[in-house]
Amino acid sequence: MKSLYRTCMDEQTIDDIGVKRMLQLISDLGSCTMITKNVTQWDSQSWSLQASIESMHLLGLHQLFYLRTYRDPNNSSKQILLVYQSGLSLHYSLYNESRITQTLTATATEIAVLLGGDKDVVKSKLDKVIEFEKELAKINVSPESFLNPIGRMKIKLEKLEDYFAPWLDFRHYLNVMFNGREVDNATDVVFPTANYFTNLKDVIKRTDKEVLANYMMLSFVEAVLDYLPTSFKKAELKIKELVLGVGSLSPRHETCLAMGRAYFGFAISAIYVDRHFPAESKKQVNATIEEIKSEFIDNLKSVSWMDNSTRVAVIDKASAIYNMIGYPDWILNVEELDRYHEDINITEGEYLLTYLNISQKSLRKDLDTLWDPPARNKWLRSPDEVNAYYNVLDNSVVFLAAILQRPFFEPTFPDSFNYGTVGMVSGHEIIHGFDSNGRYYDRNGNLKDIWDETAASGFQNGSQCFIDQYSKYQVQGLKLNGKLTLGENIADNGGIKLSFQAYKKAAKPRPYILPGLGYIPMQWLTFRLTCKVLEADLPD
Repeated sequence: MKSLYRTCMDEQTIDDIGVKRMLQLISDLGSCTMITKNVTQWDSQSWSLQASIESMHLLGLHQLFYLRTYRDPNNSSKQILLVYQSGLSLHYSLYNESRITQTLTATATEIAVLLGGDKDVVKSKLDKVIEFEKELAKINVSPESFLNPIGRMKIKLEKLEDYFAPWLDFRHYLNVMFNGREVDNATDVVFPTANYFTNLKDVIKRTDKEVLANYMMLSFVEAVLDYLPTSFKKAELKIKELVLGVGSLSPRHETCLAMGRAYFGFAISAIYVDRHFPAESKKQVNATIEEIKSEFIDNLKSVSWMDNSTRVAVIDKASAIYNMIGYPDWILNVEELDRYHEDINITEGEYLLTYLNISQKSLRKDLDTLWDPPARNKWLRSPDEVNAYYNVLDNSVVFLAAILQRPFFEPTFPDSFNYGTVGMVSGHEIIHGFDSNGRYYDRNGNLKDIWDETAASGFQNGSQCFIDQYSKYQVQGLKLNGKLTLGENIADNGGIKLSFQAYKKAAKPRPYILPGLGYIPMQWLTFRLTCKVLEADLPD
């Protein structure tokens, strides 16, 4: 962790060698025609899209598509593959706005010039690359198309190859990605964006090889910008400010701390837990989750549109929700902690190469799990993150240690406070198991529609008001899509309802006087704290 932090903070070395390292990588990865100085000249005869994709994907990047292992949604005790669309610089919906694509071109031009490209040459080449990305954006499958997980396509590996031929020999690609280890043709693949790949054939067929080479290299440069000299990150601010409203760089120490946490989160968490996480927090939060869970089950009695058989199945799933609070015990075992991080090698002074090495090993670690049964109740995030989540494949609610501290939580805080924070978030996460996505999974995390048609219809009709309501909202000039935010909206509203009902039933709520404000009604404090939880997710 300290070595990575020092390497990240050493901006002078990054500025001195960053461009040199990048140019060498560009040569190693096949070059392009946007940048011609101090690199191997691009050769149209020897360059191939197949080799380019394989080389970059081996680094853990994902031009045009990505491949990862995935827990079988129909059998959560089994690991399969996921193949998904990818490869755009921006969200697919932004390519119709000329101001944005022009800014993207200007940003990419400045970055290529920093690597030694001629501005006029780069600009002429990039215009064609951005047009190619526009074509990719047109064929991207909207997330709305597979909101219902039951409809997400799953096929056998042998059938998948047809979607890539003739532009990519997928069997050869797999051989490279799995380091020669054979993947059975009968292996299942989750393939939700099949239409993208069907149309991708034609897009690639009508695109010149030089444009493809320049696209691949632009995509590579964009993927590693955070590890290049500061001048590159400043150039990127043009498009970030327009699209994200980010007009300045974060302080360097914050960037480097975030980098350290990304790779050594569990090690950092072990120190935090040892010094700052009281056992009482775990006990009290577990009790709160169980209270909210009971309130959810009690509330089902008043759901008029749910038939009895569905109600029984929902209660069975709710009762089986597994609570994971604070941290996994293994992080306090030094030997196990060392084993977890053993693949992370830091070369001081080589920030870019260190990142690529970690990314490559992370990919290898993921792909090697294809033949192993998935670990149940695995901590998907490190406990140093201020967060909580619901894991649909484990049917578990997870509260990370870092969220269970002031000002969010304290065992001695009044009940009204803790119900408004931990109680509300508990309800939010529990309801994710039964929202517009979670309801399609059973108590074991398997994709199985356990709802009767009558109940499903009642749910759909009842949730339409949330779609309509939130579709009317705008944030920073952008209109919300109530269909895409439905799961979160149901969880927020349901979480508030469950936490307040549980608070009202709690035995002897402790009265509390807020300093300087006199006596404040307890229910006011509960709702006020819930509002603070939701405000925390809003940008400044």
